[in-house]
Amino acid sequence: MRVRTIFLVVLALVLFGTLGINRYEAQQTNSGSPSGRFPADSGASWSAYGTKTDTSNLQLQAAPGALQSVYIYMAYCVNTSASTQTIALIKYSTTTVLPINCGPAGLYAKPVYLDPPLKIPANTAVTMNSVASASTVYLYAAGKIAR
Repeated sequence: MRVRTIFLVVLALVLFGTLGINRYEAQQTNSGSPSGRFPADSGASWSAYGTKTDTSNLQLQAAPGALQSVYIYMAYCVNTSASTQTIALIKYSTTTVLPINCGPAGLYAKPVYLDPPLKIPANTAVTMNSVASASTVYLYAAGKIAR
């Protein structure tokens, strides 16, 4: 009975290993990142950077055209004000899709990585603004444009 149990356990391990169950092998591109995980992975890259001292909108990416969407993979903000806490808002039209914390100067600015990427509706521009005026708020975002 014991030999039979050991045989079945070994057989199960061999079969699971052969079938590839519970294994994930990401395909790597030359850049070292997984390829083909999202529709935007084959799109054109974009990035935008700007500075704000007020609460007006900063256009990050213009509307890409019919049937094309902006995908946001990463965004962050850096605040130079010593005492003003603010929040950067990524928006399209008047809809806020992602708030990002911008602590006072001296605090570590952490990028926000989006996995899966944030998809903005087709043919829509993307803007970013700060909810409070500060000395200078540096805003950055990057992603791709695809269907």
